[in-house]
Amino acid sequence: MKKWNLFVFAILFVGIGALVYKGSTMGYEDYLDLAATFHEREDYDQEMFNLEKALQESLEINGQLSLETADIYRRMGLCDRDTDKIAEDFDKAILIYEIAGKKDKADLYYEKGKRMIENGGGRAVFLGEESLKQAIQLYEQDGYEDSDKLCESCLILANLETDREKQWVRLKQAESYFWDLSKENGWQIGNRIYRLMGINRFQEGMYEEAFGYFDAMLIRAEDSEEKDVRQVMAEAQYLSGAALVLVDRAEEGKKRIEQAIVFYDVHNGKQPYEDAALAHTFLALAYGKLEPPGKQEVLEEGELALSYFTEMDRIDSQDLRSMEYIKYVLRIAYKRAFPEKMERDFEEWFYGISQLKASEYYFVN
Repeated sequence: MKKWNLFVFAILFVGIGALVYKGSTMGYEDYLDLAATFHEREDYDQEMFNLEKALQESLEINGQLSLETADIYRRMGLCDRDTDKIAEDFDKAILIYEIAGKKDKADLYYEKGKRMIENGGGRAVFLGEESLKQAIQLYEQDGYEDSDKLCESCLILANLETDREKQWVRLKQAESYFWDLSKENGWQIGNRIYRLMGINRFQEGMYEEAFGYFDAMLIRAEDSEEKDVRQVMAEAQYLSGAALVLVDRAEEGKKRIEQAIVFYDVHNGKQPYEDAALAHTFLALAYGKLEPPGKQEVLEEGELALSYFTEMDRIDSQDLRSMEYIKYVLRIAYKRAFPEKMERDFEEWFYGISQLKASEYYFVN
């Protein structure tokens, strides 16, 4: 029995020794492989732990100014959740690239800018904007051949812009890069460009132009075999349909929106609910603008639009803003369908169909 215990102990001792030896001989590339594995598992604490280990090894083996060390700083910046640390990691990587005379640091500015904007607010967003502007300048300067990150930089800046004319300049810039340069993610980027350009024109009251962009988005979807093509098509149908309704082509607009709603009804809960709510909202407006107006349909579609919010257990400030916009559109539809009624009639109807059952409220900027 004692011999058996000694044998087991010897095996354990050798095993532990082997693990210690293996740990002591792990290089920075081994730690990077482990970090990648934990990234796939979305275990970001363990990913960062292994990146920090990789950094220690790389500093000893490659030195502070090596491109290998710069890449680890870059990966740490992509993993960090603290905006100050994100900026610090990317700045170290950028500095190494500058000292090494590397020209292709535009990607570092792009990744830094995107991460700062995604994870921060206030000054972090400002620094993120400045980083993306620097990325655009470097991409243009270096004759960058792939438009993906160049277009994405313009689109992120456009989304942050509150002035619609300045936003339009950024969107036109993204559109020009999209057509002039090669691209791997052309499907997603093209959809975003057309959607944002259409929404910009829509918000400016330029509904004919908005329709052109939404219709182009729909035509692309009809010729595509991408996995999310039906969802993109539904969005383009309701957006282009809404634009048609607002240029007094209510029957055409109604047909497009109805096609979108068929998709939303089948995939209820599997797509952004706001799109489905707005589709019903503009269908109500279409019925209001028909000759003669579909009075009962206006009421039914209005109630369906709001049901996406009234049935929720929790809502946030974005939901309330969406409901305010829905109220604005439904007021127009209601007045067209019931010209004999007063404003208080609309308010009473809207109040009756907009009572929330949500018990939780979350503030979202």
